[in-house]
Amino acid sequence: MNFSFDDMLGMKTKSLPKTWNGDVRNFWSTHSDRLYQFYVLPKIVPFGAGKKVLEIGAEYYSRYIKPIYNSSCSLSLLDIKPYSHPDIKNVLNVDRFIHLDMTVAIADYAEEFDIIISFGVLSHYNFSELQCELYLDNLLQMLKPCGMCAIKIDVQIMEKLEKFSNWEKLLLMIKERFSIQASDTLYDSMGLKQFIITYCSKEKTDVVDRNI
Repeated sequence: MNFSFDDMLGMKTKSLPKTWNGDVRNFWSTHSDRLYQFYVLPKIVPFGAGKKVLEIGAEYYSRYIKPIYNSSCSLSLLDIKPYSHPDIKNVLNVDRFIHLDMTVAIADYAEEFDIIISFGVLSHYNFSELQCELYLDNLLQMLKPCGMCAIKIDVQIMEKLEKFSNWEKLLLMIKERFSIQASDTLYDSMGLKQFIITYCSKEKTDVVDRNI
């Protein structure tokens, strides 16, 4: 589906949890990708009780992620950064904290997760093309056979990267490894692509016909 910048910013932010005040409420109500994560993502991804979910990318606002998905799911947070903020795991509301370099070949966590969320990681780090390939290979092997992976690419940000800036080629790399179930695109107020999110699985199945 296509969304405009105004579509996302026009959502009813007053329905955000009452405990989210000040900077937290401002962050979630003014960033269109986070509004998407709050309002749209849970309608598509089956965050059922007992599902093993992996969120890649540890930031301080990640402590608010679990209630958005499902408080009954098992949420692991994976930090791919060096320990530049070692205290972050002490403030996160997650079941497990993992520190792992996803840009090298790994054998851990094989077929462990029902759902993997990779929101903007591939477009915010200055990865090489090979590093992106290894990252995607790791996602594929960490996902259960019938699991789902949601990958967000920030188009305008990735176009400015030095090592690998071809977001269209990145999409092709994703399609080579996964079965694309659905895709959403957000356009900014100037009509330019802001981000693309693809919903993928290992299994070759028919594309989901969504009506949000």
